Amino acid sequence: MDNPYAAPDAESSEGSNDVEAVAPVVDDTSDILTDEARKLFEQEGRIRSGANWFFWIAGTTVVNSAVFMSGGDWGFAIGLGITQFLDGVSLGVSMEIPEAAFVAQVITKASSFVAIVVFVGIGILARRLHGWAFILGMVLYAFDALVFLLASDLVGIGLHAFSLFCIWQGYIALRNRREMQLNVPAALAVESTG
Repeated sequence: MDNPYAAPDAESSEGSNDVEAVAPVVDDTSDILTDEARKLFEQEGRIRSGANWFFWIAGTTVVNSAVFMSGGDWGFAIGLGITQFLDGVSLGVSMEIPEAAFVAQVITKASSFVAIVVFVGIGILARRLHGWAFILGMVLYAFDALVFLLASDLVGIGLHAFSLFCIWQGYIALRNRREMQLNVPAALAVESTG
């Protein structure tokens, strides 16, 4: 049975399944597209990497809350400082006013849950190439860094600054990607008229 996808071969017999290699057509336009596609692919990776930081922030915040609830006294400084602060306030209220312990814990856990969901949502929107999500996330995380600043936690401040830098790199890659997409048709037009 003949291969319906085989290239026609004038010299071969009717019953042969031999397929000749077909040389690709290469012109200057394909070089431009290949280079532009590579650059776009690199920008996509940087965007995704920057957006993924929001997931790391949310994930480490979940771990921090779980550690606190189980009686641990350690946490990840990349996680949200506001949730750690609220956990501490909840513990203080529970010790001073035992009758209010349940309410304090519910409020704290609900607030932590909302903060985690917000950062996961920001991460999803940033990965869907919404620049405003990067900006909103950076502003919220910068405000969160104030908790570490007030606590004079240099490690927390440094890790928040590093995380913000990485997120910023994702945002810059998103802007570069958009600019490149606008310039690709112009580059093709110049090349085809040249």
